[in-house]
Amino acid sequence: AGIGATVGYVAPNHVYGPVMEYVYGMDGMAQSIQVVLNVPFATEVSVVTGAVAGTLLHPLLYFPMNGIQGVHWRYYSGAALALVTSALYYVYYGQ
Repeated sequence: AGIGATVGYVAPNHVYGPVMEYVYGMDGMAQSIQVVLNVPFATEVSVVTGAVAGTLLHPLLYFPMNGIQGVHWRYYSGAALALVTSALYYVYYGQ
């Protein structure tokens, strides 16, 4: 949760704007994001959202990273990778 909260603060305040300007050529994006973040509670909502995402992702990432007794890490991580790949394929190409 702590890492998620930190990312929820750092990314919108210092990363998203410059990355969008550099990668996508969106001039003025850093200033636009700062305007959005000046809205009351915008930073707080971003930090809480990051903390909740970190809390929810921890159990999903714990076992692929640390393994399960008696199960080789490749099998578990491979299944997780196949699941995520299938979900992304469905999101972008399904229906």
